[in-house]
Amino acid sequence: MTNNTVPPPALEGGRLRWNSERRDELLSSLGGLRPYASTGFSSLDRLLGGGLCPGLHVLSALPGCGKTTLALMIGDHIARFGAGSTMVATLEMSAASLVCKSIVRLSAEQGGTPLTFSEVARLARRPEAVGTPRFEELMAAADAYFSEIAPRVAMVDAAVTVDTLAHIYDALPATERKPCLIVDYVQLLRRPDGDAAATDYAALTATVTDLCAIAQRHSVPILCISSQNRGAKRGGASLDLLSGSSALEYGSVSASFLTVDGEDDSERQRNAEMEPRPVCLHVLKNRFGPCGRIPMWFSASQGRFIEREG
Repeated sequence: MTNNTVPPPALEGGRLRWNSERRDELLSSLGGLRPYASTGFSSLDRLLGGGLCPGLHVLSALPGCGKTTLALMIGDHIARFGAGSTMVATLEMSAASLVCKSIVRLSAEQGGTPLTFSEVARLARRPEAVGTPRFEELMAAADAYFSEIAPRVAMVDAAVTVDTLAHIYDALPATERKPCLIVDYVQLLRRPDGDAAATDYAALTATVTDLCAIAQRHSVPILCISSQNRGAKRGGASLDLLSGSSALEYGSVSASFLTVDGEDDSERQRNAEMEPRPVCLHVLKNRFGPCGRIPMWFSASQGRFIEREG
C-alpha cells in the first residue's frame, strides 16, 4: 500500500535537506498534531491533551468490559459535537447492532425508563407497537440518532481489508476533513488478497503499519479495538497483554485498557455482575502526555460509560 516511489522529504537531488531548509514545511505540519476532536470524556481529554490526535490509538480489554461500547460512544460524540465525522469498520458486529447500541444509549440519556436492546428489536419489528408509549420513546431516540449523529457516521460492515480502507481515504476530496476511523477489531482486519504473510504476527504487524500510514497521510485518528492474549486476568492492564504483535504497542500514539475494578478475582467477579459495574480505563501509553487511570461506570444494559470519582 505504501507508495515507495516518493522520495523522503529530507532527501532531494541526492543530498540531505537540513531542517533549516524545510522550515515552512515543518512549521505548517505542526497543525496536524493538534487533537482532531474531544472524546466526550473530560478526564480522558485531559490526559490526551484535548482529545484524539492523529495517529493510532489502541483500546484493549477482555470480553464484557465494554470496549466496543466505549469506542462507539467516542465516535458518536465526534460526529455529534466534535465538528468531525466517524467511519466504523465493524468486523465483529453488524451495523444494525451498533446503531441499536447508540439508540439505547440515547434513550437512557433522554430520561425515563431506558429502552433495552431486546425492546428496541421487538418494537422495531412489530407493527402493532406503533403509537404505544414505548414505541414513541424508541422513535424519539431513533430520531435523535438519525438527525444528530448518523449524518456524520459511515459504517463499513462488509468484508473489508486494510487496502480497502486506504482506498476509501485516498478517494475522499482533498479539501474535505477526513473522518476518524474506528476498527472493531484490528485482529479481524483482513490483509489485501494475495498478501501471503508468513504468520499471523507478520500479518498484524503489516496491518498496523498500513493503518499508521493512513493516519499520517490523512491526519486522522484511528481507534483500534484489540483483543488480549489468552490467559489474561480480568484485572490485568499491561502493554504485553496486547494480542498478536508488538507493533500495536510501538506503533500507537496511545494504548488503553479497560478492566473491571476489584482487589482480587472474587471481588472483580462480583463487580462484573453489577449493573452498572465499576470499571477503570488505564492509559498505559501516551506519546504526547501523561499516563493515568480513569474510573468509570459501565452500564451494559444502557450501552454507555459515565465517569466516576475514586
